[in-house]
Amino acid sequence: MPIIKKRISGVDLRSGFHLTSQALGYPPGKQAPLMADIAALIAKWRNDLEVEIYTENYEFQYGWIKSSRFNAAGEESEHYATYFHTRAKPNANDPLLIISFDSVAGQYDFMFIETITDHKMYFGPPGAGKTKAHVERRSFDLKRRIENGKRAKPQASSQSPEVDKDDDIPPNE
Repeated sequence: MPIIKKRISGVDLRSGFHLTSQALGYPPGKQAPLMADIAALIAKWRNDLEVEIYTENYEFQYGWIKSSRFNAAGEESEHYATYFHTRAKPNANDPLLIISFDSVAGQYDFMFIETITDHKMYFGPPGAGKTKAHVERRSFDLKRRIENGKRAKPQASSQSPEVDKDDDIPPNE
């Protein structure tokens, strides 16, 4: 499939990015080493005002995003339909950045980086053992955490983040 170029009006971290990332296994100490790479991606996308979307794994280039709607075998998963993902570091399969598009000031093409996670946490362990119920639970948990993150207010760096009571439950439980 061809690479799709999508125009964007801007890109930023979602206000709850750090809290959501922490809830998905990336506490501040694991987030900090990734922030320079994330800042470089944001600068690239802000400068280009577009993002390339690929569909097949062999098409991947760093800075391109892939719809999470389709798994590696090309099968559709409606549960991940509104999200995209990309690699946080140039030469590493994990971690991933989860991306969505949202409306800002009436512009429906604003790109948000929602969270940091990894393939196992996001899609589940590799293999055929994933049932429909398992995928639904995992995607529901992810959506809940992202929605909680959307409601979060940015915190001053001196404050320690508060995590909602449900966030102590691992997503694969």
